This record gives sequence, structure tokens and C-alpha cells, in this order.
Amino acid sequence: MAAVGLAVVVLLAAGITIAVAKLAGAEKEAAAGVPLLSGTWARGATQSWELAGVPESPGQPLVASDDRMVVMTAQEDDAAGRVLTGYDISGASARQIWERTITVDIDFEVPLQLWGRYLVYAGQIIDADTGDPVTAPWDERASVTATPGGPYSIACVPGGQCTGYDLNLKELWSIPFEGTDIAASVEAGGEYYSLMYWRNTSDSQAQVINLRTGETAPLRGRLDMVQSMIPLRDAWVTYREFQPTLIMLDGTVSALAPNPTTRDVQQIAITPGGGPTAADFRLKYELTEEPAKNQILGEFSWETCIFRLDGARVHLTPGGTEDGCDTPTALVAASPDGNVVAALVTPAATEAEVHYVLIEVGTGDVLWRHRLGGGVVIARSELLVSVMDGTITGWVPR
Repeated sequence: MAAVGLAVVVLLAAGITIAVAKLAGAEKEAAAGVPLLSGTWARGATQSWELAGVPESPGQPLVASDDRMVVMTAQEDDAAGRVLTGYDISGASARQIWERTITVDIDFEVPLQLWGRYLVYAGQIIDADTGDPVTAPWDERASVTATPGGPYSIACVPGGQCTGYDLNLKELWSIPFEGTDIAASVEAGGEYYSLMYWRNTSDSQAQVINLRTGETAPLRGRLDMVQSMIPLRDAWVTYREFQPTLIMLDGTVSALAPNPTTRDVQQIAITPGGGPTAADFRLKYELTEEPAKNQILGEFSWETCIFRLDGARVHLTPGGTEDGCDTPTALVAASPDGNVVAALVTPAATEAEVHYVLIEVGTGDVLWRHRLGGGVVIARSELLVSVMDGTITGWVPR
């Protein structure tokens, strides 16, 4: 079960979320303006376009939102060289509109981020429509976290200051950087928050930051040896040796049970309208938790290999269960109408592999299934973009 648990930890970091290479489409869906799954995926999916022969990426391969997509690949003759290619994905094809080669400081390299019309990458700003460089208002050593679909970013210089900016690149506030890392943003009630924390430190003195005002609030609990901070829709989660800890926006810190497999039937849940919430996450790990009425509930029996979604049986193992069963590990997105969910599934044949699966809630029908590979991104409500073995593919509802 260790391989499965690790896959879920990594894949919830979306980006995402959110410095990891693989995207599950769940990481940053909480932000206003970020696309959510449409209920029209209940008709199934079909390929719209394909880009083959894409060179290898040293990290996160692409970012996509609405009609923009930017692909990042490594420059063959320069370890610090990165090739950025912008595409128009508004229609039935992916049309290249610009390409730019940049040099990055590998020590400050973080995932690609689309922020309004800007691409923010490794402390640099690129106009996502034209590929032209934009003068960044922050120090070149700054680690930058932007709010996808939102109006704010935060740039932090090690040993210096954290500074907030709006989409006009105007400085809003500045505070001391009392930490090593800044978590991806979480939105609640129109306000955006991040978390400043110390990585790999005992008793990390983390603080919640309001990205509009710069106001900070210390956590009401202890964090130890944090390696990464994963945003949920309304909270953050971190792991220590597979034991998850939830950090709420009010500063509450809650350590959860480390092993949900002690249940005969594992429960996983998702609340319609985006990625996982703290309540969804808690239900999987806390044996005493009961599902809320608005949650879509998945129940998986370890003994029978039967998976049910809101009571409807889902057939995840096409060839039968004689050689083991395909195991759902998380529900990572749900359409606002609650008709379609996205699940991460570990196949019985290859536990190191993860599949991204769309399921119709009312019937349990598997609508679309794809190896996760380099990631699956919700570019807009009716466009998924997958990355697999040097091929980037756009998928749309039938």
C-alpha cells in the first residue's frame, strides 16, 4: 500500500497545485475563475487534437487554462536552458503562437504558473499571449506563488522579505520572510490565503497570510519536518511518513490517522464544485467521520474489490479480479452539478502506475480512462489535456 499512498500524496499536489511534475487537475481548482469539470462529460470523451514528439521536460511539462497552453521542455545543450512554447487551444487544434528560450536558476525553479495573462516561471514573467518578457517587480532570487484565477501573487526572497503584488504588478504590502517556503494559495469568501512555513524543521513556526492585505496569523498547533504543503479547496495538507495533517485557514492543525486501510470498506469523498475539501479528505482518514449530505461518497471493499459511487457499482477492473483489483485511491474533482467525478485509480497489474478516470455519478459508468503519465489538466470545463510519453492530447466531451 505504500506505493499507492505516495501516488495520492504526489498527485494531489497539483499542481496544483502546487512543486511536482504530475498534475491531477485537483490542485488549484478552489480559486475563483479556475475551470471546473462540466457535467457534459457524462456523454463520454473524444480526442480533439494531439501534439506528438514533444521533448522531455525536466519537471512540470505544461500549464493550461481557458484558451492558453504553455509547454516547457529542456534545452538539449544547456542544463539551465528551458524552451517555452505557447499554444492557442481555443479551437479544435493546438496552434503554436510563440516560442522562447530562457535561462533559469535551477535552485529557484518552481512549477509553471498562469496568472491572468502572465506566465510566471522561475522568478520570471512572460506574456502568455505573445511570449514577450515582462519586467518582474521582484528580486530575481524570489520564489513566487501566484493565485490562479485570482488577482494576487507573493514573492519571497530567502532571508529577506515576502511582498504581495496585484495583476498590475503593483506592490501591495511587504513582511519579513520568516520561513523557507510559501504554499500554493487557497481561496475562501473572495479572500486568498497562503501559508509561510519552515521546511524540514522541528516545530515549524508557520503562519497563514492574507494575500490581499499581508496580514498574518500563527498556526494554533505544531508542525514538524514539513516537506511539502498541498492545497485543498479550503485548507492545506502535509504528510510525515504517510500521516496526513490538515491545516485550516483559521490556523487549526489536525493530525489524521495514518492508515485508512484499517476499514473493511474504504471511504473516499468529493464535494461538487471543484477539488477535495478538508471534509472530503478527513472522511478518508478518520474512522469516526460520517459523510455529509452534499458529499459524493465512494466506497471500496478490500475483500470483494467492489467499488460503489453514491451506491452505484463502478466496474474498474475490466478483466475481472482474479489477479487483483483496480483500486480507487482518491476522488480529485467533481462537476458543480455533481454528475461527473474524476478519480485516481491504481491498476492491479502495475501498482506504480496511476489512471485518471471520469465516472458518471448516477450510473457508475466509466466515461473515460487514461494513464496519468505526465499529468491530466482541466484547461477549461470542457477540455482536458493529458501528457503521456512525449504526446500532449486535448480531450473534449462527445
